[in-house]
Amino acid sequence: MERSQRLDSLTSSSRPSQPQRPVHPGRHKSRHPSGDSVRFDALTTKTKSKKSASSVYVWHHGAQGKKHCDPVHVTELEEVDVKSVYCGHGFWGVVSDFGQVYMWGDGRDGKLGLGDERSRPTPQLLRGVFLGVIIEKMSLGQSHALAWSSANTLYAWGSNSKGELGLGDCLSRNTPTPLLQLLGIMVESIEAGAQSSALISEDGELMVWGCNSYGKLGIPGYVSSTIDKPEVLQVGCPVKSVCLGANCVLVLTKGGKLLVGGCNEKGQLCQPPWQGFKSSSGLLKADRFASELSFCTTASFGKDRLVLGVTDDGALHTWGSLENFPSLENGETVTHHPQVMRCLWNAGVRVVAAKCCGSQTVVLSDLGGLYGFERHKKTVAPEEADPVSLE
Repeated sequence: MERSQRLDSLTSSSRPSQPQRPVHPGRHKSRHPSGDSVRFDALTTKTKSKKSASSVYVWHHGAQGKKHCDPVHVTELEEVDVKSVYCGHGFWGVVSDFGQVYMWGDGRDGKLGLGDERSRPTPQLLRGVFLGVIIEKMSLGQSHALAWSSANTLYAWGSNSKGELGLGDCLSRNTPTPLLQLLGIMVESIEAGAQSSALISEDGELMVWGCNSYGKLGIPGYVSSTIDKPEVLQVGCPVKSVCLGANCVLVLTKGGKLLVGGCNEKGQLCQPPWQGFKSSSGLLKADRFASELSFCTTASFGKDRLVLGVTDDGALHTWGSLENFPSLENGETVTHHPQVMRCLWNAGVRVVAAKCCGSQTVVLSDLGGLYGFERHKKTVAPEEADPVSLE
């Protein structure tokens, strides 16, 4: 599919029939993001290359007001065996196969973990506290970072204005600092968002901390906007994944059920906002899906109120503010009813991963296709991005 070719169908509230899937020349049969061929996070990709162990590409707004730019090859990482890549708000991180961490980008609030607030244009190896430490996974938020080591220790650094580091205070840190409260906990995943953080243990227990404005951490009864230590969020069943949005939280259980909490200004909690339901106290069930959800995400920072959900059949659903997408059939741009993205479904695209990041949204198909949506192209259907070295 050429980059200039656009998909011409509009978003639909009903599930269309499944069409014949098109064949994409030169692509492998399956490209799942958890496999070896590609790792996908926000606006960053990692691909295997014949010339080296791995190649990392990033793309963003860039300098001097440039809003759209092509993927940039991070050549400084060519000699690094990259395990995974991560994207925050203006900064990036990489974990190597040997558990080393490289950071670069905006250094304000000490979020690069390099001991100061200077920005770095190229990847820098984190030493100091991480010397001899094997990092297994990371997560980058708006202005802070989390990292989990093979010794079952969680480290946090960066901005801490709302207690998002979980250290019992609101003092920022410019180097990785261990959370002693969580020592020894076996972790399944970690999540850094907009002034908030979350952790899922191997037994499916969910812990959250940081900014609780609008009740966006999902903790019932809390009136404080700051929670500076990890708190267990009672869900009632094992949790598979969590997404910390700018003003809401999405909790996906291992049974495929979605629980939501926080701000509902644009219907992002699957509740009609015009009936006075502006926010929640605690988690609510969002049971408006014909099949089980396998993935769910929303923007971790920025002003967008869009929510994306992927069901186990690969259909992409959208709800909340749909201003970035083709108008609904009734002309509305806000809906609390999840809408199947017909332009992708009718083209045979089955989504396996998605990410909202400010004004951009990117989705990845099971065939390795990368599709982009932009705020500044409100009437344009999703366009397939140049896959650079995804082949």
